[in-house]
Parts: sequence; structure tokens; C-alpha cells
Amino acid sequence: MSAIPSNDFTAAYGSATEAFLAISTIHLGSIERLSALNLNVMLQSVEDLAATAKLLPEFKSVFEARNLRSVLGQPLLERPLAYSRSTCEIVTGTQREISEMMLKGFSQPNMVSVVQESWSAALDLLTRGFRQITAADRESLAAGTNGNSRAVATTTTSAKEVG
Repeated sequence: MSAIPSNDFTAAYGSATEAFLAISTIHLGSIERLSALNLNVMLQSVEDLAATAKLLPEFKSVFEARNLRSVLGQPLLERPLAYSRSTCEIVTGTQREISEMMLKGFSQPNMVSVVQESWSAALDLLTRGFRQITAADRESLAAGTNGNSRAVATTTTSAKEVG
């Protein structure tokens, strides 16, 4: 039989569960922000493509259509940079929130008085959950990046066909 008082174990498990839930909430918020960013980028790309398609009939010659490249060139360069900045801001903000939460959570008295066995179990539970959420974040970010790359490639291909 273990000499760990049940109150300490319950407190450790409760604290670990609260920490896991807090981290999960932070990560889900991050996933929501990344998804919204991806959706906005895709909508902007589709709107730009539609606007470009509307401009094509106005050109009377192939030489005039070449000017379209100069009109589209700048936004095609600026949009990925803005997307990267926004993605970095979201990821940095998420890391900051988790750091602040972890500092608050581990400075609580009930977490300091936890016995070593309970502490290890709580950290194992937290680590497994954190890995699952991080994997979901990676998949979401990869899906958004791939979608953005396809949209840019489609727009670039359309621009090359015009030019």
C-alpha cells in the first residue's frame, strides 16, 4: 500500500487535469485563429482571382495583358509575407499564454507539496496530452500552408497563362 495521502494525490491529479484543460483550451483557440487566418487568405485569393478574371476582357492585346503581371506581382509577394507574420504572431501568442499558465499553475501551493510519484504521473499525463494537441496543431498548420501554396500556385499559373 502506498504511503501517499489521498488528499495529496487528489490535489495533484486535479491540478494536472486543470493544467491539461487550460493548455487544451489555449491550443484550441490557437487552432481556431489559424483556421480563420487560412480561410481569410483563401477567400482573398479567390476574390483576387475573380477580379483578375474580370479585368482580362478589358485588354485589347497580349501586350496590354502583360501589364497584369505588374498589377498582380506585388500582392503575390506581400500576401505570403503577411500570412507568415500572422502565423508567427499566433504561434508566439500561444506559447506566451502557455508559459504564463504554466508559471501560475506550478507556483500554486498544492502543486509544490505533491509527492514525487504523483508529480511524475501528472507530468506524464500532461506531456501525452500536449503531444496530441501539438500534433493536431501541426496538421492544421500544414493543411493551411498547403492550401495557401495551392492558391498562390493557381494564381501564378493563371498569371503566366495570361502573360
